[in-house]
Amino acid sequence: MSYDCTLLNCIHGLEIDFESFELGFFDIKITTEEALINDFFDIPTLSILGQSQLDRTKNLKVFAHNKFPVPKKDLNEKPLLAFLLKLSSTLSNALWLIKDSAVRFETGHLKYTDGLTLSIHSNILNSLYSNSIGEKPSTKFTADEIEQAKEYFKFLYSITFNEEDNGLENSHAEANRMNRAYYFTDLARLNFDIGTKVSLYCSAFECLFSVSNGELRHRLSETIANYLESDFDLKKEVYTKVKTIYDLRSTVTHGSGISKKLINNEAVKLKEIGTNCDEILRRCFTKIMTDQNLVDLYIENNNQKIGEYFTDLNFK
Repeated sequence: MSYDCTLLNCIHGLEIDFESFELGFFDIKITTEEALINDFFDIPTLSILGQSQLDRTKNLKVFAHNKFPVPKKDLNEKPLLAFLLKLSSTLSNALWLIKDSAVRFETGHLKYTDGLTLSIHSNILNSLYSNSIGEKPSTKFTADEIEQAKEYFKFLYSITFNEEDNGLENSHAEANRMNRAYYFTDLARLNFDIGTKVSLYCSAFECLFSVSNGELRHRLSETIANYLESDFDLKKEVYTKVKTIYDLRSTVTHGSGISKKLINNEAVKLKEIGTNCDEILRRCFTKIMTDQNLVDLYIENNNQKIGEYFTDLNFK
């Protein structure tokens, strides 16, 4: 015996001038077909979710849809919906790689029925993305841009999902540089504050390109040691501790206050920095993703080889 399952997840900030496209994963369709909305919101479903959910879905116009069977013994609706919602956030980032945008998803609904009973599980994944300057505009994508975004989606899926979820944290050394850079990028896109967004983007840059932080770490550790202590041995002890602390901090995030000159005149200069940072990072990601040699280099996660690559690149 199986359940007939249907996913419906509305999308903000995405405009397409064609009816639908297949994501290429798990038969998920991104569509504007209103007939699918009406089919989903049958009378029993409408009585559970309410008229406001139907109206909101129709107003947003674009949504993710998927219909599939699941054996009764295998259905675990909460992790299944969480997985499908995570796919939606991956699509948001794939579209962002094409151009600065703020595509984001509404509450997702997973309906399942055996013909006799009907159940609905609803949840939302934090996907409140904003563009480079913290705004949430609607962005139009052409069919060609969607096709390229689907290729980027495949890559992001390959570095984000695995068959055995062992709980590996993205900030751990075992995660490769692409994993960590993508992690910080996703955090940045969820933040509307330009300063914080740029700070997190910088962490992504460092994950991708940093081969040594010794000089900065040394200066900071030395300054704090001299500030706190006068005895040599105590200075050395503090110096060693701060180096270790800074090593951890530098793998997670960086940030500082924003000067007034950047936020004067409606923050024009600050927005320019945010826009430039966003564009450069997208170019860095897509250059790696479209070069198999670079992909292999980053996935291998060999810091010595990556260091040699950038040394050679700098001396060409």
